[in-house]
Amino acid sequence: MTDEENSKSPVADSSPATSQTNQNEENKESPTSGLAVIKIIIIILLVIAILLYSRNKMVTQNKNIPYDPAVNAPSIPINNTSDNQELSEAEKAKQREKKAAIDKLYAMGVEYSDELAILSAYNNPKKLDLLLKAGADVNFRLQEIDHGATTLYKAVAIGNVECVKLLLNAPGIKVNLSDMNGKTPLLCAADKGHTECVKLLLGDSRIDVNRADSDGKTPLLCAADKGHTECVKLLLGDSRIDVNRADADGKTPLLCAADKGHTECVKLLLAERLIDVYKADNDGKTPLQRAESNGHTEIVKLLKGPANHNKRPMGRPRRYRGI
Repeated sequence: MTDEENSKSPVADSSPATSQTNQNEENKESPTSGLAVIKIIIIILLVIAILLYSRNKMVTQNKNIPYDPAVNAPSIPINNTSDNQELSEAEKAKQREKKAAIDKLYAMGVEYSDELAILSAYNNPKKLDLLLKAGADVNFRLQEIDHGATTLYKAVAIGNVECVKLLLNAPGIKVNLSDMNGKTPLLCAADKGHTECVKLLLGDSRIDVNRADSDGKTPLLCAADKGHTECVKLLLGDSRIDVNRADADGKTPLLCAADKGHTECVKLLLAERLIDVYKADNDGKTPLQRAESNGHTEIVKLLKGPANHNKRPMGRPRRYRGI
């Protein structure tokens, strides 16, 4: 072997050793890389946990912060942009009034967007006024609550005059909306003898004075049957009233008043030019016969009085003139 070959042989012999060394170093680096990845994942999880903890802590603290309309109340934008320059001053004022009402409701702990809130405000004029200004549905009702009665009906039922006034002035109010039994607010007021409520309702031209419930009872019949003299007087003062309309049993307002012994109501009804003093119920009983059978002697005298002899509805045979 020549000297040149001998000088090159160690280099050639060392090549496999060098390759083996590099491979061992690569194998040593692999576990280190895996540990680094695991450390990064652990750090990320810790950061996420810290963020979640901080968020939950902030939510808990916010529950104890006193109400501040500037912070807690929902944002109700007032249209002052160039796209809404055509809004009148009245409309802008209405928007500001709505926002102010919502702020006050939140301060009272009332959620204005809760539809049920209006049904609980029938005896609270302040709360009701704010809800109406905030845009609550004035006609909202549920069959499961008070047989589907509206807020107006409920206010009338307890005779809350202030709430009735607010509701009658509310935009979009349906004044004749009845409950599940067909009872309207006017019928309810007449039946309970709430004179001021009857007066307010009759003052509204939208009121149907003769609308009956599911039993055919009208407001006038209910008032006469219960002996609410002032309510009867108010109802008879309305030119639209049907004084002879009977219920499902054929009973008229006069027959009911005569049957129950409500003398003053009978007097008021007999003073009506179109009253039918002979109209019988489904059992064939007239007002006079009902009064006689119940011993209401004063009413019997009124019905037999000469003033009523000529009160014969058009088409009634003359043989019925003398009661």
